[in-house]
Amino acid sequence: MRTFLAALGLAVLAPAAPAQPVEKTTLPAAVYYDKVHGAWLGECAGNMFGLPYEMKFIEEPGPDIEFRPDYADGARSDDDTDIEYVYLHALEEHGIGLTYAQVAEEWKSHINRRVWVANKRARELMDEGVLPPETGHPSRNEKAWFNLSGQFTQELWGMICPGMPATAQRFGDKFAHVVVYGESVLAAHYFGVLYAEGFFESDVAALVNTALSALPPESAFHHAVADVVRWHREHPGDWRAARKLLHDKYAAHWNKNSSVLNGAACTMALLYGGGDFERTILLACMIGYDADCNAATAGGLLGLIHGASRLPEKWTAPLKDTYRNVTRDGLPDQERISDIAHRIVAIGEQVIEANGGYVRDRDGDEEYVILRQRPFVAPLDPKVEGDGRRVPGA
Repeated sequence: MRTFLAALGLAVLAPAAPAQPVEKTTLPAAVYYDKVHGAWLGECAGNMFGLPYEMKFIEEPGPDIEFRPDYADGARSDDDTDIEYVYLHALEEHGIGLTYAQVAEEWKSHINRRVWVANKRARELMDEGVLPPETGHPSRNEKAWFNLSGQFTQELWGMICPGMPATAQRFGDKFAHVVVYGESVLAAHYFGVLYAEGFFESDVAALVNTALSALPPESAFHHAVADVVRWHREHPGDWRAARKLLHDKYAAHWNKNSSVLNGAACTMALLYGGGDFERTILLACMIGYDADCNAATAGGLLGLIHGASRLPEKWTAPLKDTYRNVTRDGLPDQERISDIAHRIVAIGEQVIEANGGYVRDRDGDEEYVILRQRPFVAPLDPKVEGDGRRVPGA
């Protein structure tokens, strides 16, 4: 097994041929910041709003719901944002070439409570001296093959890769393997592409189609997302009909905590939300399953697309520009969300430059010149003992 995992480690670091630039494009520094700020606001708002609906609607979707500002004390840390918060700190401490050994030390220093499922087992393995990616292999981590950690801990990689989806995929692939495997890693590719491309594309349906192209056609994840796209086309005004089709086909094998079921549910919220920030978050909660994760991911993407300056104040004002860290040891107890966005942009600038881009002055304002990339078809880890993946109907 160790020989195989060593090979896997290399694949994680370089899962595809080097990204071929498509074209040069520009992104004003102020716009980049506004979109990253919007992404973190959207993640926090979706997470805080969605928490009461987490695992509440499983067999059936929820009733129609409306906005209520129940998070009036600002955002607090939760695993839908706080593992990214740790990774942001790790990138600042160790650079964008962060190694698996450094990841394990960061986890042991800062992630010591309030983690569950595959994340919990990976953390236990680190205490036993096991390093990633073995911590995310089904032979050691029995939840790794299905858990949706490949989605809800990975949005950061798209934020630091504007217009560079292939680089976002490489980051996501590497760090998803810390805790998950196989189909669950594909979530990092899919949502990484959505976020990276969202800086330059505002049409949600177009984004979903682009991200779908990064999924291997034989995967259950590809089948589930493609089904949702088709059901949305066939039932454009009836998300409940689409949700029933999703549940009937996938829920028997892919459980309520799985990447496949929740990735498809999040896609459904995005498509039926039609680019509307509030409607998308409400749909993510009503569709159900691990709803706070899906509301956070979808809210973050819509926040990125619109930018902080264009988000509804009734959703952002209750956050009070405050992120209260109540879960992650050795990190600030409280930080302004606007400052977190500045930190993410600083890392993003390093990634832009590492991929051939640069910063330049344009009429007194800074802008980024970015070498755009195309996404690549993600590699699907080989099926191994303990990996229960299956494509329903195939």
